[in-house]
Amino acid sequence: MKFIRMSDNKNHFVVSSVIVMMLLSNIGVASAESVTIPGYTPELGVEQVYRSEKTAMTDMTMWFDEPAAQRTNNGYFRHSVTIASKSPESMLQEWKLSADLPPDISGTFEMNHMYRATQAAYGVEELTIAADLNGNPIDLPDKDKILANVKKAAASGPGGEPSPDSALAGIVQMLEQNPLAVIEALVPEAMYLAIAQSSEGATYDVGQSWELSQEEVVNGVVVPVKSNWRVESTDPVKQTVTLSWKQVNDPVVLAKVQLSTIEKFMISFSERMKTLTVEQLAYARTASKVREGSAVISLRNGASLEVTEIATVTTGGVKIVSNVHIFREN
Repeated sequence: MKFIRMSDNKNHFVVSSVIVMMLLSNIGVASAESVTIPGYTPELGVEQVYRSEKTAMTDMTMWFDEPAAQRTNNGYFRHSVTIASKSPESMLQEWKLSADLPPDISGTFEMNHMYRATQAAYGVEELTIAADLNGNPIDLPDKDKILANVKKAAASGPGGEPSPDSALAGIVQMLEQNPLAVIEALVPEAMYLAIAQSSEGATYDVGQSWELSQEEVVNGVVVPVKSNWRVESTDPVKQTVTLSWKQVNDPVVLAKVQLSTIEKFMISFSERMKTLTVEQLAYARTASKVREGSAVISLRNGASLEVTEIATVTTGGVKIVSNVHIFREN
């Protein structure tokens, strides 16, 4: 989901007003600090390097005993992007991808190993993304080539077709339905950086907040999403502004959309279900998704310099907490 400035009249929002009571008529009221955020205007042909730290914690204590009940994976990545071209409607981003740790980073990062396998299956070290003027991905020019690479990697069935039992067969089906899933797998940074970018400039008061009604498509069904935004602070020296957000998916609609999947998942733990209470079983049939984050935006060109977000997703009694921190290296 991309950040939508208040000047966009296609979205409805509520800005809470503050009524100031004057105690003495001769006391003046200082005006709120304001900040003008320019429209996103990236430099053409300039390579920008981003680092991203990622953590994913999966809690399945409802279904497993310790120590198998919880697992945490970490990742540390260094990718770069260049805006190759720009038109009045869109732009082309050229990403260079790597599973290698930066030279100054050491340790065990499970996500990097998994990423290397994913990158090999997709057969790409570079990815060209067509994006809108906010930087939000809208198309993959090489999607057919990437799909062919995955099909080739999965070809273990009769006639060179993917075996139905192959894990890659599921990826093939996913990419055929949604080619942009490649971006989620290989460079979600592109989506994170676009969250708070807007091609249209606007002026805000520091401390100003507003609400947006948005949507997310889950399993082909539209799920309402409420987003609360706030202008947190500015840094005159660094020429930046910090924005924050909280996005909450409608839990009732989300649970209905995923009910079939939840039921199938629970059946696979039929013996464990016998030990659960009525309250635990009811909780397992719920679903929720909450994203809380912030972005540091350049007041020079409206670009995201740093993005931090924590996403908490609960479904089928399983809780997944994902933490990502992306920052520009240069």
